Amino acid sequence: MTMETGGRNARVVSLCGADGVGKTTLFRHLRKRLEGPRVFFAPRGPATCEALVERHFPREFGDERDWIDAPFGNAIAAACALDFVAFYEQVVAPALRAYDLVVTDRFAQCFLAYARSLRTPDQTAIGLLRGVPAPDHVFYVTVPEEMAAERLLARGDAPNPFEHPYCQRRFRCGYDAVWAEFPHPVHVVSNTGPLADTVELLAACIGGLA
Repeated sequence: MTMETGGRNARVVSLCGADGVGKTTLFRHLRKRLEGPRVFFAPRGPATCEALVERHFPREFGDERDWIDAPFGNAIAAACALDFVAFYEQVVAPALRAYDLVVTDRFAQCFLAYARSLRTPDQTAIGLLRGVPAPDHVFYVTVPEEMAAERLLARGDAPNPFEHPYCQRRFRCGYDAVWAEFPHPVHVVSNTGPLADTVELLAACIGGLA
């Protein structure tokens, strides 16, 4: 079953990709350039359920394997799905009726990719997320694995086990599975060059859709 949008008018453009590729940085720069009366920018949204699982769900290994190979990962996938579906209904769906274009930092397919990356794909998350209407255009941002790892390290945040190369390789495999079934264009964008160049490329592409 697909969720109702209440008379969807806008097209949806989503930035997707593994951790460290620059999705959110690109989103912020594009928002400064393009947001206006006809274009709405929707950030990732809250991660309330995900944070609760991280704090309270028991872990089997105590390392990155929990995120892929253990029940903790399945609980995280279901929590992320709940967080996103709530955000979609509360923020994205109303914007679809008020704007011509909605640009998002992540979308259901990002969380589907995680659910598909698990040792035992999480069917609760997959079922919830498949009810969200697919975006009209996806810009799948990529960089080499080593560059993504360097960028994550450079942020200076406390290490997150999900950012471990093992998890990120599995996450990319999850994306491959999602894109193999995706009904709309997926534009692969390499973000290895100067940030300004990638922003310029995406601004031209997205601006042309408004």
